[in-house]
Amino acid sequence: MSQSTASLVPEGNQGSLQEDVSFDFNGVPGQALDAVRMRLAQLTHSLRRIRDEMSKAELPQWYTLQSQLNVTLSQLVSVTSTLQHFQETLDSTVVYPLPKFPTTSHESLVTTLLRKKNIPEVDEWMKYVRETSGVTTALLKDEEIEKLLQQDREITNWARTTFRNEYGKHDFKNEESLSEEHASLLVRDSKPSKPFNVDDVLKFTFTGEKPIITGSTPTSSSN
Repeated sequence: MSQSTASLVPEGNQGSLQEDVSFDFNGVPGQALDAVRMRLAQLTHSLRRIRDEMSKAELPQWYTLQSQLNVTLSQLVSVTSTLQHFQETLDSTVVYPLPKFPTTSHESLVTTLLRKKNIPEVDEWMKYVRETSGVTTALLKDEEIEKLLQQDREITNWARTTFRNEYGKHDFKNEESLSEEHASLLVRDSKPSKPFNVDDVLKFTFTGEKPIITGSTPTSSSN
């Protein structure tokens, strides 16, 4: 015995079921997603700027590139910290498209969002990091791995502080504007205005007698 589809829908709700469904967005981690989005947007902008600078025919000054690189590294640390802060929330979040989502025109986006595995590039990066670190994560406990990571953070902070202190002692943009007391220590070019006299050179080599210099022009000895 068959029953029509219309009889299964309560009276008064014969319209499109898709239009009558109201979705609850209270469980969407909007704060976490927005924070990660902002950090990733900043990092992407910095990486794109470095790429454009390196693509120019004339490379920028090294200190300009160093400054931009420091900004990029800071933003990368910010992205990592944000992901770690919302790790529990993001790990427990399930992504799925709503019925009205245009899956046909945005199939690649849906595939990326619903992907369970890392993309090949990320797997290669993770493999490279594991190989270069020399740490076998499969044989270590979580506490031991966290201890190694903490040691790495301490070394990184020490290196960053040391570099910042040493960098502050130098003025790379004004290397030629030295103070007078330091300028006196420089080795200056003392090349005479005229070349050495051959006779004076031979006399000094044979007798060890330094030729008499009048002003800045060497004089030859008379024989």
